[in-house]
Amino acid sequence: MEHKKQWLLTTTLFISLGLAACGSQSVLSQAEAQAQTTTKTSTTSKEQTTSYFETSDLTATYDESTASKISLQGTTATASGEGVTVNGSTVEITKAGTYIVEGTASKVQLKVAAGKEDEVQIVFKNVTLKNTEAPLLVDTAKKVILTLADGTKNEVADESTSTVKGAIYSDSDLTINGKGSLTVTGAASNAIKSKDGIRIVDATITTTAKKHGIAANDFVNVSGATLNLTADEDGIHSDNEDDVLLGNVYLVNTNITVNAGDDGINASNTLLIDEGATIDVQKSEEGLEARLIHQVGGTITVKSSDDGLNAKDWTLESSDEQGPGQQTKKVKSEAANAKNLEQAGDVKIVIDGGTLTVDAEGDGLDANGSIEINGGTVVVNGPTSGANGALDYDDTATLNGGTVLFVDNGQMTMGFGNDSNQAYLMASIQGTAGSTVEVVDSSGKTVASLKASKSFSTVLISSQDIKEGEKYTIKVGSNTTTATASKQAVNVGGGPGQGGPGGGQPGQGGPGGRQGR
Repeated sequence: MEHKKQWLLTTTLFISLGLAACGSQSVLSQAEAQAQTTTKTSTTSKEQTTSYFETSDLTATYDESTASKISLQGTTATASGEGVTVNGSTVEITKAGTYIVEGTASKVQLKVAAGKEDEVQIVFKNVTLKNTEAPLLVDTAKKVILTLADGTKNEVADESTSTVKGAIYSDSDLTINGKGSLTVTGAASNAIKSKDGIRIVDATITTTAKKHGIAANDFVNVSGATLNLTADEDGIHSDNEDDVLLGNVYLVNTNITVNAGDDGINASNTLLIDEGATIDVQKSEEGLEARLIHQVGGTITVKSSDDGLNAKDWTLESSDEQGPGQQTKKVKSEAANAKNLEQAGDVKIVIDGGTLTVDAEGDGLDANGSIEINGGTVVVNGPTSGANGALDYDDTATLNGGTVLFVDNGQMTMGFGNDSNQAYLMASIQGTAGSTVEVVDSSGKTVASLKASKSFSTVLISSQDIKEGEKYTIKVGSNTTTATASKQAVNVGGGPGQGGPGGGQPGQGGPGGRQGR
């Protein structure tokens, strides 16, 4: 399908460019959307096409005069116009076209069984649709666009006995757009699920789910939307075990709030956070998880009971028993036949801009590969106990720009490696929750400060105002210590190391290291 080709091209481009820093510019090149000729209701806040969105996703227009109509009435429905039939409690759409749905019904299913090349638009206008199994089910179509008419409030809910994997379930690409709202309850499994991809543009969506809030096999792309996601497992989940270049999430100009029992956002391949995205993971086991986590801009806040950000490779066997640089590359049996296995990108966390704030009981930033910070502001309140730290990586960690403010318990603290281009400070100093960490230069000027949300024993601080080779005083209340800024690996206490992950031994950049999860 075309969308798969687009993701492959985009992912390959990132790999070939080595994920070079983009500064404050968007990852995407963007073009003006083609003028629309249809005649009704809202246009999106972002009239532009990219490799992540098609023109039909970006405009929520429809012609009411030519559309077929569906009226929900109690436990049944009526329909008029072409391409739709009512058979008992099932309303079936059988061909391409626009279908306007209004009213309230329970024990009714809206089903799309159109041609494999048909594009179907369903317009919700103050709809409440409930059914035991998948109230909205897409069986066959090339693509279905669910448009939420401007200002309308809509609700879809299944029951706990449902055997379908979503209250809204699609075997095809699914787009949800328009400036209405939609509340979805997945009492048995996912709230919204597609076996292909999901695009969300401008909509306001609230989910409560027994499994994932929004789930897709190929991709979840979101622009201009507001999402409030509560899920027993992941808030957003994109996972493809058949093709390692699929299973992606892209977020731009979007507000997302997540309360999750497992991961806030999980992608088996790439998670891209672009300009204007505001992500607030209020509860999670791991906040963000993907092979590649790439923040170009936006504001991210994560609270997690385990790792805040976790870059991992689902295709490989665990190699926790081996030391840094000795990871096995044995492919898991379930990934052995996956497409594009040889093209899989690096396991990496890349931060080019924006603001990232992490409060983690596990590692703050954890990569089974590498970590690269090129810009933005990164604040990590790391663990207060246990064998975790603000920073944890298997291969390398480089600091090339931005402002970095880390605190943790000092048991497994790691610094950046010798390839960094910006100096940083690392030191042992005690502080309690609410303490302010202040860094003062030789002239008495404060060059960096952080109010910690947890108790801590170690700090790591960097900004463009901290210069290599200069000594700084670090103050926490009445406690003070000094450290010398370095671009080389630094041991706790400010002394030079030899670079590389790990620690507790000369030349390993930190006191006590381990491999990432």
